Amino acid sequence: MACYRNGWLRVDRKCEGQGIDAPVVERTKTGRIREIPCDTRLSAWIETRMPRDPGAPLFAFDGHRWSHATLSDTWRRACKAVGVRSKFYEGTKHTFATDRLNQPGVREEDVQAFLGHADVRSTRI
Repeated sequence: MACYRNGWLRVDRKCEGQGIDAPVVERTKTGRIREIPCDTRLSAWIETRMPRDPGAPLFAFDGHRWSHATLSDTWRRACKAVGVRSKFYEGTKHTFATDRLNQPGVREEDVQAFLGHADVRSTRI
């Protein structure tokens, strides 16, 4: 699960299931907390859609939390709809990392932390 504040997503919990009422575990899959910066467009989108209940999921769809499979399927359909050939939703993570590393003043260690990599060699790939 993610919390949003001042242009940053903080991922520090996970859900044990996809339903809105699925129990929330106070620990991520890896046990590490990640803080991920949002660009101004995503920040504006989130701020207009923030749930009033602080315990509610930030990203919900049709009464369910966004699962990895739902995100991947949605990505694939969106790519097909606009004529972009893309098989891998996971590629968005790599695009994010490359974009960040190409910005002046962004440190490799920060991108490593955003991605949740324990070893910077994974980030360099």
